[in-house]
Amino acid sequence: MKKRNYKTEYRRQKELKEEAREEARKHFRAASKALKAVLTGYRLSHDRWAEDVERANSCIKMAFDKDDAVFELSKFLIKKYD
Repeated sequence: MKKRNYKTEYRRQKELKEEAREEARKHFRAASKALKAVLTGYRLSHDRWAEDVERANSCIKMAFDKDDAVFELSKFLIKKYD
């Protein structure tokens, strides 16, 4: 019977956690950039702007769920308001 190497297992778990954190940071950075662009950007009409604020808020929710669609939506919002 082979002995378990706890040190190696611990290091691997630590690496996996760090990778997951970095992935979450990427999603959240994209969503927060979109929200900042919408809130500080030029407003064409209040109704459209309010809808875009809702979209940006949904970006934040998608970032917490680690949904990859956040990148496309945030790119669209940033392009629209920059």
